[in-house]
Amino acid sequence: MKKTIITLLALAGIAAAADVTWTGAAGDGTWNNSDNWSGLGEGSSVPVAGDRIVIDNGDSVSSDSYDYASGTASKWTNANTAIVVKNGSSLTLGKPTTWRGDRYDANFTIEELCSVSVAKTFLGANNSIYGTLYIGGELSPGADTTSIDFGKSGSIQFLDGSNNRMEGNNRTLTLSAVLDTGVNGAGATYTLETRYLIMGDSDGDFNPGAYQALTLAGGTMTGTNGLTLTSAREGNVTLHAWVAAPTEQNPDAGGYTGAIYTNDSLEATAANYGKYMLGADKNGIYVQYVKADIVPEPTTATLSLLALAGLAARRRRASR
Repeated sequence: MKKTIITLLALAGIAAAADVTWTGAAGDGTWNNSDNWSGLGEGSSVPVAGDRIVIDNGDSVSSDSYDYASGTASKWTNANTAIVVKNGSSLTLGKPTTWRGDRYDANFTIEELCSVSVAKTFLGANNSIYGTLYIGGELSPGADTTSIDFGKSGSIQFLDGSNNRMEGNNRTLTLSAVLDTGVNGAGATYTLETRYLIMGDSDGDFNPGAYQALTLAGGTMTGTNGLTLTSAREGNVTLHAWVAAPTEQNPDAGGYTGAIYTNDSLEATAANYGKYMLGADKNGIYVQYVKADIVPEPTTATLSLLALAGLAARRRRASR
């Protein structure tokens, strides 16, 4: 009987979650107006924790639930909440220009040319960032193992005035990305490329491990023409916490006087084409890789120009 009750409660929790879509039908752009939503759960006038929230009609939607007087925010999301922003839409949660306020927990899917701005957030286990996720405070992998898939133009950016830090809490962040590796071949020239996936703000050094440590792991790195890159580093890289230095009063304290960044680097060579390396510095978390560009030989380039000139001449004669 006890097992049956637990099962029923679990099913009730599943049933409570809903696919909620912003329609903007009321025409007032108000988050708290139920007429602007479809698919709300029974008894709900706005999306609730655990819902899959979809904004896909190109609107700019804002939910400003921050209360400056009390210094708190309305935390209505949780790790089971999914937020999907598509088709040129944008979403603002809380006060993204301040680090204060409670966090918003969610699994984000942000398509190209779309954005989400949030005061501070714990990421759910799986996230797809093909647009931009703006952070006004601090960012943490909410799950023990959190994955982020970055599209070719996807990024997470800290806004000026934010805490400018990751909360590590001994968690693993698995990063995937689409990279412009160019095409390798005879006569190629090689350059070292660095793409920042998570960018700190301009007010100070980025802190990739505010509490304890954060481990960076490589997911699927995809290059030009479907090239799958392999890690140039053996094992993952761990970014240590920013803690106080030892003092005369507390000689055993700390050990690190600041965030510990990676300092090794790939070389731009043919042997390293198809390899990548994850790292972090004062500007943010990046993926480094080798790009190949095939430069036409002078003879080939000349023949191509002559062929184009001949084609243009034939077209002129045919048009007379």
